[in-house]
Parts: sequence; C-alpha cells; structure tokens
Amino acid sequence: MSLFERLDKLMEKAEEIILAFGIIALSILLLINVFLRFFFSRSIVMAEEVGQVILLGITFLGLSYVARHGRHIRMSVVYDLLSSRYRKILAVIIPLVTSMTLYYLSFLAFRYVTVIKLANRVTSSLQIPVYMVNLLVVIGLFTAATQFLRICYLNVTNKGEKDLIGTYPQGE
Repeated sequence: MSLFERLDKLMEKAEEIILAFGIIALSILLLINVFLRFFFSRSIVMAEEVGQVILLGITFLGLSYVARHGRHIRMSVVYDLLSSRYRKILAVIIPLVTSMTLYYLSFLAFRYVTVIKLANRVTSSLQIPVYMVNLLVVIGLFTAATQFLRICYLNVTNKGEKDLIGTYPQGE
C-alpha cells in the first residue's frame, strides 16, 4: 500500500469519525433544546449557533467523503447511453472539471475567510472568530476537489472495464 493510499484511508477514517460525531452531537443538541423549550419555556442560548457550525462542518467536510464513495448526486442519462469508449472519456473529463471548479471555489472561499479575519468578526454567543467557522468551507471544498482529482487520475490509469465514479468501480 502506497503512502497516498494510507493517507487516504486515514483521511477516510477521520472523516467518518467527524461526520458521525457531528451528526450525533447535532441530534443530541437539538433534542435537548426542544425538550427544554417544551417543558421549561427556555432554550440553550448557544444551541442555534453551535447547530449552524456543526451543520456547516457536516455539509462541507462530508463533500470529500461522498466524492470518495461516489455517493454524490450525478446526472448520468447521457453517460449511460454512450459506448464504453466515450464513457471512459467522460469518466476523466467530469471529475477533472468538477475538481477544477471546487479548487476555484475553495480559493474564493479562502479569500472570503481572509476578509472576515481582517474584519475581526466573532459569533454572537460563543465569541468564536467567524473566519475559523468558515475555514470548514475552505477545507471541505479543497478536500473534495482533491478527491475528484484523484478519481480523474484513477480513471486515467485504470485499464479495467469499469469506470470509477468514486474510488471504487461503478456498481460496487
């Protein structure tokens, strides 16, 4: 197993842990908040803010995970109608264009984060610097872009019959 494959497995495990913890924490937080509001007419002051941060993290850090497993939304009508030769071409072009788009979006998000950092904005109840929260977007877009670039590379080097939509052959 190469260094990159080991690093990818490590990243996959870290993403699984972060996503699982985030979903569980968000569920518990929301349930407790609803319970408190219903029975005591009070809620946790920071619940909405923490929920937004967790949701942002789950959404953008989950991009890489779904790209790796090929579980993202895709429009495959044209792809499915093509012969295997043209499918192979599209299996290289689509993740490459997606990767470049996501790299560009991560660049724009990083520029936005630097503007926020210069403004010294903080969240209202927890006083967390807003740029730190928005770094989740940059990290998520960048890792997803890298994952799509990896899928493109695997499709170029894959001599097998099946094209890759994730890091696994289609249909597995």
